[in-house]
Amino acid sequence: MPDIQTETMSSTPYDDVFKTMCNDLSELIIPLINEVFGVHYGMNEVVYQGGNEHFFTRPDDSQEKRTVDAFFYIGDNRDKIYHLECQCNPDNTMVVRIFEYDVKLAIETAVITGSKMQIRMPQSAVLYLRSNKNTPTKMEVEILAPNGKTLSYEMPTIRMRDYDIDSIFEKKLYFLIPFVLFNFEHEFDKIESNEEARARFVNDFRKVSDKLSQCLQDKKLTMYQAETILQMIRKVTMHLAQQKQSVKEGVYSIMGGHILNYEAKEILNQGIAQGIEQGIEQGIAQGIEQGITQGIEQGITQGEEIATERDIIEGIKRAINKQRLSLADAMDYMDIPVEQKGRYEKIFLETYPEVYQAD
Repeated sequence: MPDIQTETMSSTPYDDVFKTMCNDLSELIIPLINEVFGVHYGMNEVVYQGGNEHFFTRPDDSQEKRTVDAFFYIGDNRDKIYHLECQCNPDNTMVVRIFEYDVKLAIETAVITGSKMQIRMPQSAVLYLRSNKNTPTKMEVEILAPNGKTLSYEMPTIRMRDYDIDSIFEKKLYFLIPFVLFNFEHEFDKIESNEEARARFVNDFRKVSDKLSQCLQDKKLTMYQAETILQMIRKVTMHLAQQKQSVKEGVYSIMGGHILNYEAKEILNQGIAQGIEQGIEQGIAQGIEQGITQGIEQGITQGEEIATERDIIEGIKRAINKQRLSLADAMDYMDIPVEQKGRYEKIFLETYPEVYQAD
């Protein structure tokens, strides 16, 4: 098995994953917003991202830069601004921080008419990756105005513990998939020490892989979406289970190559098809002199060889870049026969000398 501890560690790994999902797969936010706020946006709506960096003035008049996790609106309705934060653990100060962000966002989008300013507070929610049964399902802000009036509103909390693998896929909450490992965290010690617990974990987590594959086949997710989700699962695993080798190996054995293999095969098959078509054309041209039938057969063979070699080289490159494998492990990953490894190593080094990193 390849070394699965080669990924660079980040100081804010879960924020990074959350922001990657927001930026790269923004369309997957829509079902989550529908679930949390009880709205009904269609999947064809466009998610427009707002600026994430904002400056707050400190008491000494210095400027402090803060970054919100996600700030956006959906479709043409700019009256509804959404603000999401990702938090590992429940925190009583979270309501203060979100309110600070919301006031800043509201002022930045305020409408000023003469001496009147109208602000619209964002619809905000926080995703708690860890929680317990006592973690509140909402936060509340109550503002007492000088005229004696009271304004109060709620901010939902999204608790990962409330969404198991089945409900995530049933509700199309694909945005949450990278964080599903948090729901197994309380069993990590058992998984490390008990074979039955380890087997049960692998069996349960395999549902993620199986359901992702089914989504690909049913065209509910694109290959790019599934690939990104897979990479984010790996990133979460590398950090959350940093000291839990059995957990990491369990996840990696399921998610390490399953979808990537699916993609590699699709790319390979597409390349073979293109190569065959190109080869047939070349073969037909040759066949004018050699005989049409013989020429087509030779063209198909040549096309398969051209396409297979080209796409295997591309597959090796992707395995090195995405899986962080050495060249030798990447060739094993692509199931290249031992007797052909020398040839493919030579071709790869000539084609991509800058990609290769020695063990």
